[in-house]
Amino acid sequence: MTNSIVALLTAIPEAVLFAALAIGYGLGKIKFGPIQLGGVCGTLIAALVLG
Repeated sequence: MTNSIVALLTAIPEAVLFAALAIGYGLGKIKFGPIQLGGVCGTLIAALVLG
């Protein structure tokens, strides 16, 4: 299963971009105590992880 996901993301690099945006937006909505990261910071973190 992991090999098929890696093959898909390698074949379609735009999918990685949209995955980073979607994951980052969701990550930005999560509150860590009194701090909320926001969409931009969440997207940057998700892009670093996916990269």
